[in-house]
Amino acid sequence: MVFSALSIAKGKCPSIPFIFISGNMGEDLAIETLKSGATDYVMKNRLSRLIPSLTRALQEATERAERLKAMTDLTKSHEQLRLLQRICNPSGKMRGQTSPAKYTMNSVKTSQLQQ
Repeated sequence: MVFSALSIAKGKCPSIPFIFISGNMGEDLAIETLKSGATDYVMKNRLSRLIPSLTRALQEATERAERLKAMTDLTKSHEQLRLLQRICNPSGKMRGQTSPAKYTMNSVKTSQLQQ
């Protein structure tokens, strides 16, 4: 029963933190829930821990989302670089041009790559 709620939540909203609140969760079960993807657990007799636990869980979720965005942006940047490398041949000439057009990474603006 304990794991079915976690399984459903992680299946539908994997990026949302999941915190168990229990009155009689033993240490072994608590560890298993964390290994299974729960963010934290709080005992009913220690609800004062709930707000710090929520704060930490939301901060971690924000950091994960920021890391994912950074990785997505980095992947996009690598794709743009590969595109630029395909456009330029090894001699530095742009395809379709008669005079050399040497480019360095410092001289190519990101806005030019996105066109």
